[in-house]
Amino acid sequence: MKIAVFINDYLKQNIGGGFSFLSRMIEVIDDYCFSNEYEVCFLVKNKLNSRLDNLKKCIIEYDTLQVLNKKKIFFRNKNQEINLIEESLKSNKIDLLYFITPETYNINFPYIINNWDLGHRSCFAFPEFTMNGTFEFREENLVRTLRKSIAVITESQSGKNEILNYLNLFESKVFILPIFSGNIINHEINEELSKKILKKYNLNKKFIIYPAQFWSHKNHYNLILAFKKLIDKNYDFELVLTGSDKGNLNYILETVKQLDLEKRVRFLGFVDEIELLVFYKSAISLVYPSLLGPTNMPILEAFELKIPVVCSDLPGHREISNNQALYFNPLDPDDICEKIIKSIGYKYNFHSQPISNNQIGENIESIFDQIIKYRKVFGLNFKQF
Repeated sequence: MKIAVFINDYLKQNIGGGFSFLSRMIEVIDDYCFSNEYEVCFLVKNKLNSRLDNLKKCIIEYDTLQVLNKKKIFFRNKNQEINLIEESLKSNKIDLLYFITPETYNINFPYIINNWDLGHRSCFAFPEFTMNGTFEFREENLVRTLRKSIAVITESQSGKNEILNYLNLFESKVFILPIFSGNIINHEINEELSKKILKKYNLNKKFIIYPAQFWSHKNHYNLILAFKKLIDKNYDFELVLTGSDKGNLNYILETVKQLDLEKRVRFLGFVDEIELLVFYKSAISLVYPSLLGPTNMPILEAFELKIPVVCSDLPGHREISNNQALYFNPLDPDDICEKIIKSIGYKYNFHSQPISNNQIGENIESIFDQIIKYRKVFGLNFKQF
């Protein structure tokens, strides 16, 4: 059975969590020795990134530059690109396509798809989920793509519950590939490098870290209010915020100014993995007030690095942290402040062990083993009426 793994534009560092997930998934699949039952290759658009040059498994490349405008438009018509994908799959006699990131291709081909969240249905009506055509796009494309798939893979039982609840899918087609950390935990840093990076950003005080892009659902607002309460209690800390602006940064900057916290809240923008690792290891704790789950990768990374975690009380967060975190109501600044204070010197019973690439590969193959039984029932002629 020949399986093509689709690689898309998430392979750019400034994407954030999407990049961390995709880069490790590519590494896992490329390194893992699948059974003789499977021939696994990669399907790539225009050799997107030099990071793909050293892949060991076969690469199938389809060229879109001749037919698509090079300027990326989010809501573009994908029909021409879909035709090219289908032609590449058929000409290479692929049996099954695996979208390892959430995709919105209305493709006429059997496929598996990973899903991260259903935020437009499971969360409050934030602008990034419901406005400017986003809700309609997610409903018409994402939901349709999930429903048409042979199988949907999600990162937790909480994620599976959301899919079954909001999409009413056939339960047997929803599989769990447990969330894992990005490669950030595998980097090694010495004391000299740590000092150099901290000096670069002028981080001289004790600080709390929140690595998240500036979307509304990341809830920087209530964290800022909680941090103000912390400062008013005479805690001599800084709050370090990393991540790119997704439209809400100016509002948060205004809030910080109104609360006279400009010298206490540090906006560092996008930072690379080594820098973020230094921040993790130097922080008092990771605070994660996101209003959207089901899970969030930085929480798992912090546990594996043995860093105290204070986070929003979401079912998915409890599931992946095994009750090692301190949980708060993400809309209650008093509760957030209280839990941050409690995290100082808190005696955590760290028992999270990083999942290895081989374990992730075994989990993927186990899912393939279950799906392939259905896929073998039909061949490559999809015109069956």
